[in-house]
Amino acid sequence: MKKKSAVVCGVLLGAGLSTRFCSEKLLHPFMGMPLFSWALQAAINSKLSEILFVGRQEILQHLPSVPRLRGVCNLEPDIGQSHSMKLGLRHIP
Repeated sequence: MKKKSAVVCGVLLGAGLSTRFCSEKLLHPFMGMPLFSWALQAAINSKLSEILFVGRQEILQHLPSVPRLRGVCNLEPDIGQSHSMKLGLRHIP
């Protein structure tokens, strides 16, 4: 009998409003890539079965096309991180 492999999903939170940063923090260049790309690349290079990126539309449009990556739009980012996490958890298959 073939052993089933575990399904592990990752949820990346990127819906913050960057109010203290004075510009769009996740798109700010850092060592040649937008800041959010560093965490995203680590997730893509991992063995995660699926990656959910919860963010605002302005960020989601910058997501690369990767088969196991899905963007989840947070239309109410001012509610806080727990709202983003709940949105991500609702989209786990």
